Order: sequence, then C-alpha cells, then structure tokens
Amino acid sequence: MKLCSRVVRPKPSWHKANDTHIVEYKKVLSSKLNRIKLPRLALWCSNVCCTSTEHIHNLNEYANDVAAACLISADTAIPVSGCRGARGCIPGWTEFIAPLQTNSLFWHNIWIDCGRPHNGTVADIMRKTRAQRRSIMLLFERLVRMRQIL
Repeated sequence: MKLCSRVVRPKPSWHKANDTHIVEYKKVLSSKLNRIKLPRLALWCSNVCCTSTEHIHNLNEYANDVAAACLISADTAIPVSGCRGARGCIPGWTEFIAPLQTNSLFWHNIWIDCGRPHNGTVADIMRKTRAQRRSIMLLFERLVRMRQIL
C-alpha cells in the first residue's frame, strides 16, 4: 500500500474561541471586507437571466474574496486545533480509514434499526464492515509503530 505525503493544516477551533477572540475576528474581518472592491455593475444588473461572462467572473471573484477574508481572519484570530494523540495525526486516516468507518457506522445503524438481529443478511454485513474497519486500523497502528508511515 503506497501512501502519499499529506499536509495537515490546523483548522480554526471555534469552540475554543472566547469573547476576546471573537472581537478580534470581527475586527480583522471588517478590515479585510472593507478592502474588497464591490462588483457594482454585476450587482446592479437588472437582467435576472444575465449570462454576461464579465458579470459572472466578477461575482465569482467577489465571492472568493469574501470567503478568503473569512478564512484568513479566522486563522489570524481564532485558536487552532491540533493533532490528536501523542504521536500526532495518522497519515492516510482520511483516505483509507474514514470511508470504512462511515460505511461501518451506516450498517451498524441499520442493524440497530432492524432490532439487532444475531444472524441474517444485515447482521452479516454489519460484522463484515466492522471487521474491515478494524483490520485496516490494526494495520495502520502496526505500520505507525514500525515507523513505516511516519
């Protein structure tokens, strides 16, 4: 199994933000939004079915600028999340284990909705998806211990 290197970017952790962080975020965001040029012609266009490529481009650029201002302001003012665990993040978790975990939880919930049968198709699928997830997680843990992933 070949793993590509992945950049783990810390994300703003809004639940860690206090009132001071929020005030700073609003201040930085307001400053950044004031610098964004409004696409006035596109905003004032009265044609509901406008297909002007210039208007579409200007509106898309404006939306991207607003989104970037929000993200940069959050990165500046809001505390960030860190990696879990003592060793940090496990490379490949999102690509390999998360889909299996989602599938396993899906079938587990169906199994519960069916009254937790001990045998039958639903029980077999639930056990199979749980076993797949666990085996991949064990493989990743072994590779991390052997330092083949990190």
